[in-house]
Amino acid sequence: MSFRKLFLGTVLALGLATAGCDSSSAELDKTKADLAQANQDRNNLKTELDASKTQVTALQNKVTELNGKLAAAQPPKAPEAAHASMTTPKKEEKAAHKTAAKPQKG
Repeated sequence: MSFRKLFLGTVLALGLATAGCDSSSAELDKTKADLAQANQDRNNLKTELDASKTQVTALQNKVTELNGKLAAAQPPKAPEAAHASMTTPKKEEKAAHKTAAKPQKG
């Protein structure tokens, strides 16, 4: 009789363990599917990021090229005109400002 009780207890324990795993198995399968989807999304985003980086590099090269063409197309500034504008007589400006600010007596 003892063997029969042991056998029934083992069968009952295995049955409960299997029944308990069925809900966990469904949850595990759902989690695996979610993980696979997340990995696919990540891989798609990595591909998109790589394409964007390539495009940014190409556009930066184009900007550099256009800036070089712009610099080459602009005529150089005349050194005399640039020098003359930098050396304006400040004393004359101050004197003109003082005489305009004084009221005339009379």
